[in-house]
Amino acid sequence: MTIVPSNSPSTFARRDQRRFPAGFTLLEVLMAIALLALLVGVVLTNVEGLFGGGQQKVAKIFIDQTARTGLATFRMDTGHYPAAGQGLEALSQKPSGEDDWKGPYLDEIPDDPWGNPYQYQFPGTRSNKGYDVWSFGPDGTNGTEDDIGNW
Repeated sequence: MTIVPSNSPSTFARRDQRRFPAGFTLLEVLMAIALLALLVGVVLTNVEGLFGGGQQKVAKIFIDQTARTGLATFRMDTGHYPAAGQGLEALSQKPSGEDDWKGPYLDEIPDDPWGNPYQYQFPGTRSNKGYDVWSFGPDGTNGTEDDIGNW
C-alpha cells in the first residue's frame, strides 16, 4: 500500500509555516519605529509646557512663603522691614546699624528660576503688605505682564 500525500489546506499551511518562520516584516518594523519617533516628538515638544509652569510656581512660592516668613521675622526682631537699600540680603547678612538683628532669617537669597535676582522695595507701592517682592518673570523685564509678585 502506497500512501499518497494529501493536498488538503491544512497540509499546505503546515508546510508554509516551516518555510517561513513567524516574525515581523521589514515594513512592520519600520512602521513601529515611525510611530515611536512620532510619540517621542510629541512628548518632547510638550515637556517644556509642563515644566515651564513649574518655574512660575517656584517663584510664587518663594515670594509668598519664604521671603514673607523671613521679612516677618526680621520685622518682629527689629521693629521694621529692611530698607530698600538693604534689600532682601538683610535677611541673610546682618546690615550695618541693626543691633536687634537676630538672623540669618534665610540661609541665602536665591535667584529666581530664570537666573535674575528677586526685587524688593520698601515701602511697597503695589502690595498692601507694606513691601513689594517680585520677579521679572520669564522675559526678565520689569513692569511686564509676566512679572510675579506679592500683589
